[in-house]
Amino acid sequence: MKVRSATVPPMKEGRLLGALLYLGGVLCLALAVHIATILALPFLAGEKAMMRWAAFATPGHPGLPPSPTASGTGAPFEDPALVQGLCLFDLSERPFRLDAEIKGMEFVSFSFHRPSGESFYAVTDRAAQHGRIHLLLLDQQQFDDLESDSEDVGTDHTAAAAGEDLRIIAPDQSGFILIRALVTRPSQRDEIKNWMQTIQCRKADEASR
Repeated sequence: MKVRSATVPPMKEGRLLGALLYLGGVLCLALAVHIATILALPFLAGEKAMMRWAAFATPGHPGLPPSPTASGTGAPFEDPALVQGLCLFDLSERPFRLDAEIKGMEFVSFSFHRPSGESFYAVTDRAAQHGRIHLLLLDQQQFDDLESDSEDVGTDHTAAAAGEDLRIIAPDQSGFILIRALVTRPSQRDEIKNWMQTIQCRKADEASR
């Protein structure tokens, strides 16, 4: 008795391969659109996002959005996997400083945005030195003045020699810093919110609150 082996006719095999390739292409496109949407949200929200954040921003520390509600209140671009905070900056009088202790965090990012929402710089917790991150935000004139003062006293204040400060030149006098911290388990959310309130964001040389 002969046993017939199960084989897929060439035509059906070709259709199956084509369907798999089509499905793979659709999934890749959907993933690309999802990622692009996430990256574009701050820009699309624009100044409307700044206005909504400003409603609950606190002096000296990141503003934390309330829990999202059916009426749409909450962060302009909420992600359930992240705790978000925001600092509004104004460089019209002096540079702006952000200081944070990075300890036991899975992932933290700091993105710097123009008033339109467009991001002009971003840094993660990997930039921390000795468990802390110090960011100094300046406009071009403030940066040039600081460099000039350093040269007058014979001090090298380049990024490598400036100690723990990471200096960032902003293209605008105002904008916002968006802080995102990854939540790996539900019980961690309140802990991260409390940590977020320990971050100092204020005008340079201004006493911490």
